[in-house]
Amino acid sequence: MVGGVVSLDPGRFWRITRHALTRTLWMAQFSPAPWRLPAQRCLDEMLSYAASSSFDELLRQIACGDEQLGAPRGSIGAPPVIGGGRRRRDHVCFTRQAARAIELFPDARSHWFERSGHFPHWDEPQASARLILDAPAPSSNLSRGISATLEPARV
Repeated sequence: MVGGVVSLDPGRFWRITRHALTRTLWMAQFSPAPWRLPAQRCLDEMLSYAASSSFDELLRQIACGDEQLGAPRGSIGAPPVIGGGRRRRDHVCFTRQAARAIELFPDARSHWFERSGHFPHWDEPQASARLILDAPAPSSNLSRGISATLEPARV
């Protein structure tokens, strides 16, 4: 938690992402090799957080919200996949938290990204995309409901 925050000249934050040294200092807790991250990717991510109407609420819930309750075995249409960076690379969520996640979501399977920090989509974008694309499909009842909501309206 932080106290009062003063942001001077926030339009200039893009300079932080431009140089490998400043990316490293700023993003060391999120990536094991922030100097390798493309400057534009970091800038795009930062700007998308700033533009999101739900980001402040997300941070509030993470910091002050209710404890995660989980889901009993068999209660989710498709087993969730919980992915994270290996120990000593993710400086936000630690490896020991994976055991707690599996305890709360017994149908889940865990996936470890070998060279990733807290944001696998930064450090291992192809592996992140593959994990998402290979994730189990929802059960037939659930997927019918989802596909019905995603079909384009017929005019």
